[in-house]
Amino acid sequence: MDIPYSLSPSLEDYLEAMYLLNESTSTVRIKDIADTLGVKMPSVIGALKVLKDRGYIRYEKSLPLTLTPDGSVIAESVHKRHRILAEFLEKTVMLSHSEADATACRIEHILSPDTAVKFENITLFLDEVREKEHISKEEWKLIISGNKSGRRLVKGPVKGTE
Repeated sequence: MDIPYSLSPSLEDYLEAMYLLNESTSTVRIKDIADTLGVKMPSVIGALKVLKDRGYIRYEKSLPLTLTPDGSVIAESVHKRHRILAEFLEKTVMLSHSEADATACRIEHILSPDTAVKFENITLFLDEVREKEHISKEEWKLIISGNKSGRRLVKGPVKGTE
């Protein structure tokens, strides 16, 4: 189900944080969101008011914060793109876990769900190639870094490097 929406990366982060907190706790609180995103509580309150006005969350004093069905769809989509990108960056590009996570957090907002699936398929395909060709992590790092001593997956010169 595609929901046409226009949210800033920041507002998407609030929905994703609520989604993840909801997965791990029974009640999502403003303080939990602030701690998760490393922001002040007044910033959270301002964002929650915007998300409530747009129909993505239920936010009433003295009641638990919850995502609406539309908010859940967006939050799940953002989180899925984040997860796919982080895995691609860690396993394929060989970034550290923390660098892959931070980079994925920045890219997830501009990546379409269809493009994210392509990243996921690339990751799965290259995992299969590495396993089939018995390419170690160390050798893979040499290959993707362009080190001449690493084994190349592409036969012949790469255009522009001759």
